[in-house]
Amino acid sequence: METFDIVQRLEDQRLAIIEDTVNQAMNEPFWVQRFGEGINVRLKLDLDRNFGVLIQSIRYRSPMIFEDHTRWRRDQIRGFGCSTGHIREMYGNLWRAITRHTPEQWHAFIFGYMQTALEKLAFADATARAVAEQQSQLAEDLARATFDRQWHWQAAYHTDGRARLVHEYWYLVDYLVDALGVRSTTTLGQHVQWQRQTWIRRGLCTGHMQHTLWLLGEALAARLARGPAEEARNLLAAARGALVYQRESCQALQSIEADLIEQTAERLLAAGVAAGGEETTTEVGWYVAYLLDSMAAGVADPLLNYTRWMQHWLAHQGLPDSPLQLGYEALGEAITRLAPDYAAQEALAVLQIAHRALSA
Repeated sequence: METFDIVQRLEDQRLAIIEDTVNQAMNEPFWVQRFGEGINVRLKLDLDRNFGVLIQSIRYRSPMIFEDHTRWRRDQIRGFGCSTGHIREMYGNLWRAITRHTPEQWHAFIFGYMQTALEKLAFADATARAVAEQQSQLAEDLARATFDRQWHWQAAYHTDGRARLVHEYWYLVDYLVDALGVRSTTTLGQHVQWQRQTWIRRGLCTGHMQHTLWLLGEALAARLARGPAEEARNLLAAARGALVYQRESCQALQSIEADLIEQTAERLLAAGVAAGGEETTTEVGWYVAYLLDSMAAGVADPLLNYTRWMQHWLAHQGLPDSPLQLGYEALGEAITRLAPDYAAQEALAVLQIAHRALSA
């Protein structure tokens, strides 16, 4: 095999391979959602550099050149809010592009350089490795506990969206693996904030993100030994802190959240319009979570959209929306009693808009 011929062919097809790779990448919504429409330009520049180093590594028959570059690139993109999985996914796109533009007899040789570079991305940390080994299973655990069992996720992702949700869960675990590998929750925290906003646009809320992190902790406890599971769960707990809103009125409500839920649920149970204690508490928890998202955003849309969701769901079940109306009234009364005036006024204004929608 003539290394010169391989290098020459890769150089000749360089533009086509990079274009093919980026076109594949742009089929993944993450890039535009996270970085905007112009990200394809940046991706082409980065991929051209990656590909150039791969060619150099092959030219000098030195896998270490591409291995070192790949680790450096992973560290760089982590600073931009990406994870190790994004390098792996992009290299997969690059590999498919290479196979379409080079003779088949060279594929194994070229793939060897890419494979060794990807292997070097594995972290030395034992817990990070343990979680990575269970990554796909953990993503499935989360999908079964959310999409398969709760209509909120089904409404947000629709009947054909389960695979998309599993993909997002796989990346949530990937960010956790990185956090364990580098002993920092910064990028994981940024990711859960971004995922929260993505879910809000789908109709979910901060509460769903918090619940998912808790479910992931439970899945880790079921699949890993006690020590690694606790270590991973501690990082998840730290990442949950990134979901706390800094707005003063939100923090005021968050500090009394448990009391608001308890008092509202008690009112619904006393009125005989709620099915049971735990179920009612969960439902009221969603009211408060959507209310907090609305207050943080400065618009009533999150709670208003949830109100319409609930109206539709109740109607589909052949039920009236009177429990929802009473729930909002009871929550408003609890807020008036417990919250400071500045926070109460803001929260009640949002609740009033949602309440009016029930009578529209």
